[in-house]
Amino acid sequence: HKEYRRQRQMCIRDSPNSADSPSVISFYIGKKYRSLNGKIAVEYVEDTSILKDYEARLELRGSVDGSDSKVIWQKDHITMNTAPTDIPSNEIDLSDFDWLEFRVYSTKGYTGNGIPVLLSNVKLIKE
Repeated sequence: HKEYRRQRQMCIRDSPNSADSPSVISFYIGKKYRSLNGKIAVEYVEDTSILKDYEARLELRGSVDGSDSKVIWQKDHITMNTAPTDIPSNEIDLSDFDWLEFRVYSTKGYTGNGIPVLLSNVKLIKE
């Protein structure tokens, strides 16, 4: 398998994320990839007291030619105590999509700041 590695760590927290307004990172992948793998983690924050009761959901979504995206895979109940988690490549099929999105929704405790969700070592896998 040929793989394309995104060399930098991505932190999805640049914009407000709530149940109605998620933080989003989008990529054009051009129907070239079959799957992906990587890790989901929570960024270290020195003072977690503000975020201790927060929860978030990460969605991996795909779309074709600008159409509405659909959920391919999701991780629920992400908290400040969530251990790094592998993204299961065997559960993800990207072959029909030319756009890929990662969305983070705050599902509990949103007050203007969300849980700083990190994606690391993300690899797009060709067929």
